[in-house]
Amino acid sequence: MTITVNGTAWFSNFEIESGKLEKNSEWNFAVFICENINTTIEKDGKTENIKINMSKEDINTIVQDSQRFENTIANLSNNQMSANVNIYEVKDEIKTLSYDEENGYYVSGKDVEELINDVVQKNNFDHIYIVVRFGDVSEKKKIPVTDWIGLGYMDYYGIGFSNIRLPNSTGSYTYKYNPNSNTFPEEVFVHEFLHSLERNLIERDYNIPELHSYRDYNYSNEKLEGLKKWYMDYMQKKIKTSNGYIGLDSDVYSIKPVKESCFEYSTKLDYFSEPKTIFGEIGKLFSKVI
Repeated sequence: MTITVNGTAWFSNFEIESGKLEKNSEWNFAVFICENINTTIEKDGKTENIKINMSKEDINTIVQDSQRFENTIANLSNNQMSANVNIYEVKDEIKTLSYDEENGYYVSGKDVEELINDVVQKNNFDHIYIVVRFGDVSEKKKIPVTDWIGLGYMDYYGIGFSNIRLPNSTGSYTYKYNPNSNTFPEEVFVHEFLHSLERNLIERDYNIPELHSYRDYNYSNEKLEGLKKWYMDYMQKKIKTSNGYIGLDSDVYSIKPVKESCFEYSTKLDYFSEPKTIFGEIGKLFSKVI
């Protein structure tokens, strides 16, 4: 039943707090390895229950790639930023998935809030990865997605939030280091994080190249290391153009999400308080003029 109420509403006793913005370039990452999915999806016009579990090999692979990511971020940025990666194995099942036409099924913040929020609240994360398996070739189970293995540009209550999807086949080398086939298995972690940095700068009206535009600047996806050269020049602002070098401005590495820790020593501001005397009114007038 829906109840409609008409009338006028107002708010009072507002308080604004001035916190201290964290300006260092040390980023705190959380990697939540969500081992089990048990959910209902719509597939080919029918409702289907899907239950998929990660293997121990899957988990070990993600742990190794997460550890590689720490060194890779420092190297790609030329030590302009550092990454501290915290890894959590989540054994409780994901029971709902989100869906849109562009991406198919994916994990949104609301799908995992009950599983991760206690940990998030106790830590000051700057970026969150949710790692899942959406398919199991041996069991012929598959959750429909558009062609993505990483999905970024999302946020979890103001914190950068990305999905990392394991391939359906455990025999895939997408995330496995091998000197003959893949020397950059942590690439998707880098790519989705850069989408968050890209968003941060666009929201602040910076003029930067679009992350997917590497071909426009004559970069290519190499067999062994993917787009590593592109990411390096992107992060160090070394993409050469006829008008000079472009890429991420170095100050983006100190633009991190606002967290509760920024307000540990906050100061209340009285922007909404009304002057009590004529002298207060005069003071308010002068402050506007000055």
